[in-house]
Amino acid sequence: MRATSLVFATLGLAGATWVSRLPQIREQLNLDAASVGLMLLVIAVGGVVVLPLAGPVVKRVGPRRTVAAVAGLVGIGLGAVAYGFALWAPLRSPACCSGEPARRSDFPSA
Repeated sequence: MRATSLVFATLGLAGATWVSRLPQIREQLNLDAASVGLMLLVIAVGGVVVLPLAGPVVKRVGPRRTVAAVAGLVGIGLGAVAYGFALWAPLRSPACCSGEPARRSDFPSA
């Protein structure tokens, strides 16, 4: 029971940290409210599409391995998003295409 609670708490924390950064992500990527809304809608639709598959996967693979695999995939996914976001900012800088050397101010502070 403690392992299940730990996994749910960890996944909830992962989701909360991502959602709490939405305003910063929106600002740095110059997204309008409609784009962010569409992104959130696609995430929700993806969840609705995948949810019916959860029962058969748990029945076939087992709950322990399923939870471990999903937790690993969430970690990999969040890492990929963070890595992509870190790469995106330098590509958007004015120095990227101007031929001038990059300045420290071209990159967002951590």
